[in-house]
Amino acid sequence: ELFKIAQKTAFNGERSKAREICNSIIERNPLYFDAYVLAGRTYTWDQKYEEARNIILKVLELKSGYYDALDAMIDLNLWTDNYTDAVKYADIGLLTDPNDEAFLLKKAKALNNLKNLKEAVTLLEKILSMNPSNQEASKLLQSIKDEGKINKALVNYAVDIFKPYIPEWHMVYAQIGR
Repeated sequence: ELFKIAQKTAFNGERSKAREICNSIIERNPLYFDAYVLAGRTYTWDQKYEEARNIILKVLELKSGYYDALDAMIDLNLWTDNYTDAVKYADIGLLTDPNDEAFLLKKAKALNNLKNLKEAVTLLEKILSMNPSNQEASKLLQSIKDEGKINKALVNYAVDIFKPYIPEWHMVYAQIGR
């Protein structure tokens, strides 16, 4: 119950109060890992990245491979542009479940930012083969493919109609890029 209160408090923007509740949970039960992870996430949201990293690493030292801690660590590394570590922690999570969509997608995002596009595309195609309705994977894949195009062309046509006395306006434009 106390953890649910901490979550609600954190999501309502009272992050320092949520951390206090998490600390009281941890004092009562030092192995309540979700309280550590929630506290770590609140530090991340407050851009206190070192505090977040320390608390999440503590969980991973106590229970290596803990899903929520790995997920929080990947997010932290993505938000701080530490893409190599994001890939590292995603790989740790994927050892347990090689088809975990969330870890695959986060790894693909990190690889995209590291300009390892071929591997990112492979992961995104894997995600879409498992779940064709994954919009985030689909958008990222399309974005990567668009970036890889050498030539780009765009044609647009629009009509503005003003009634009753002004004639309509026809606008056409074409754009070519390389």
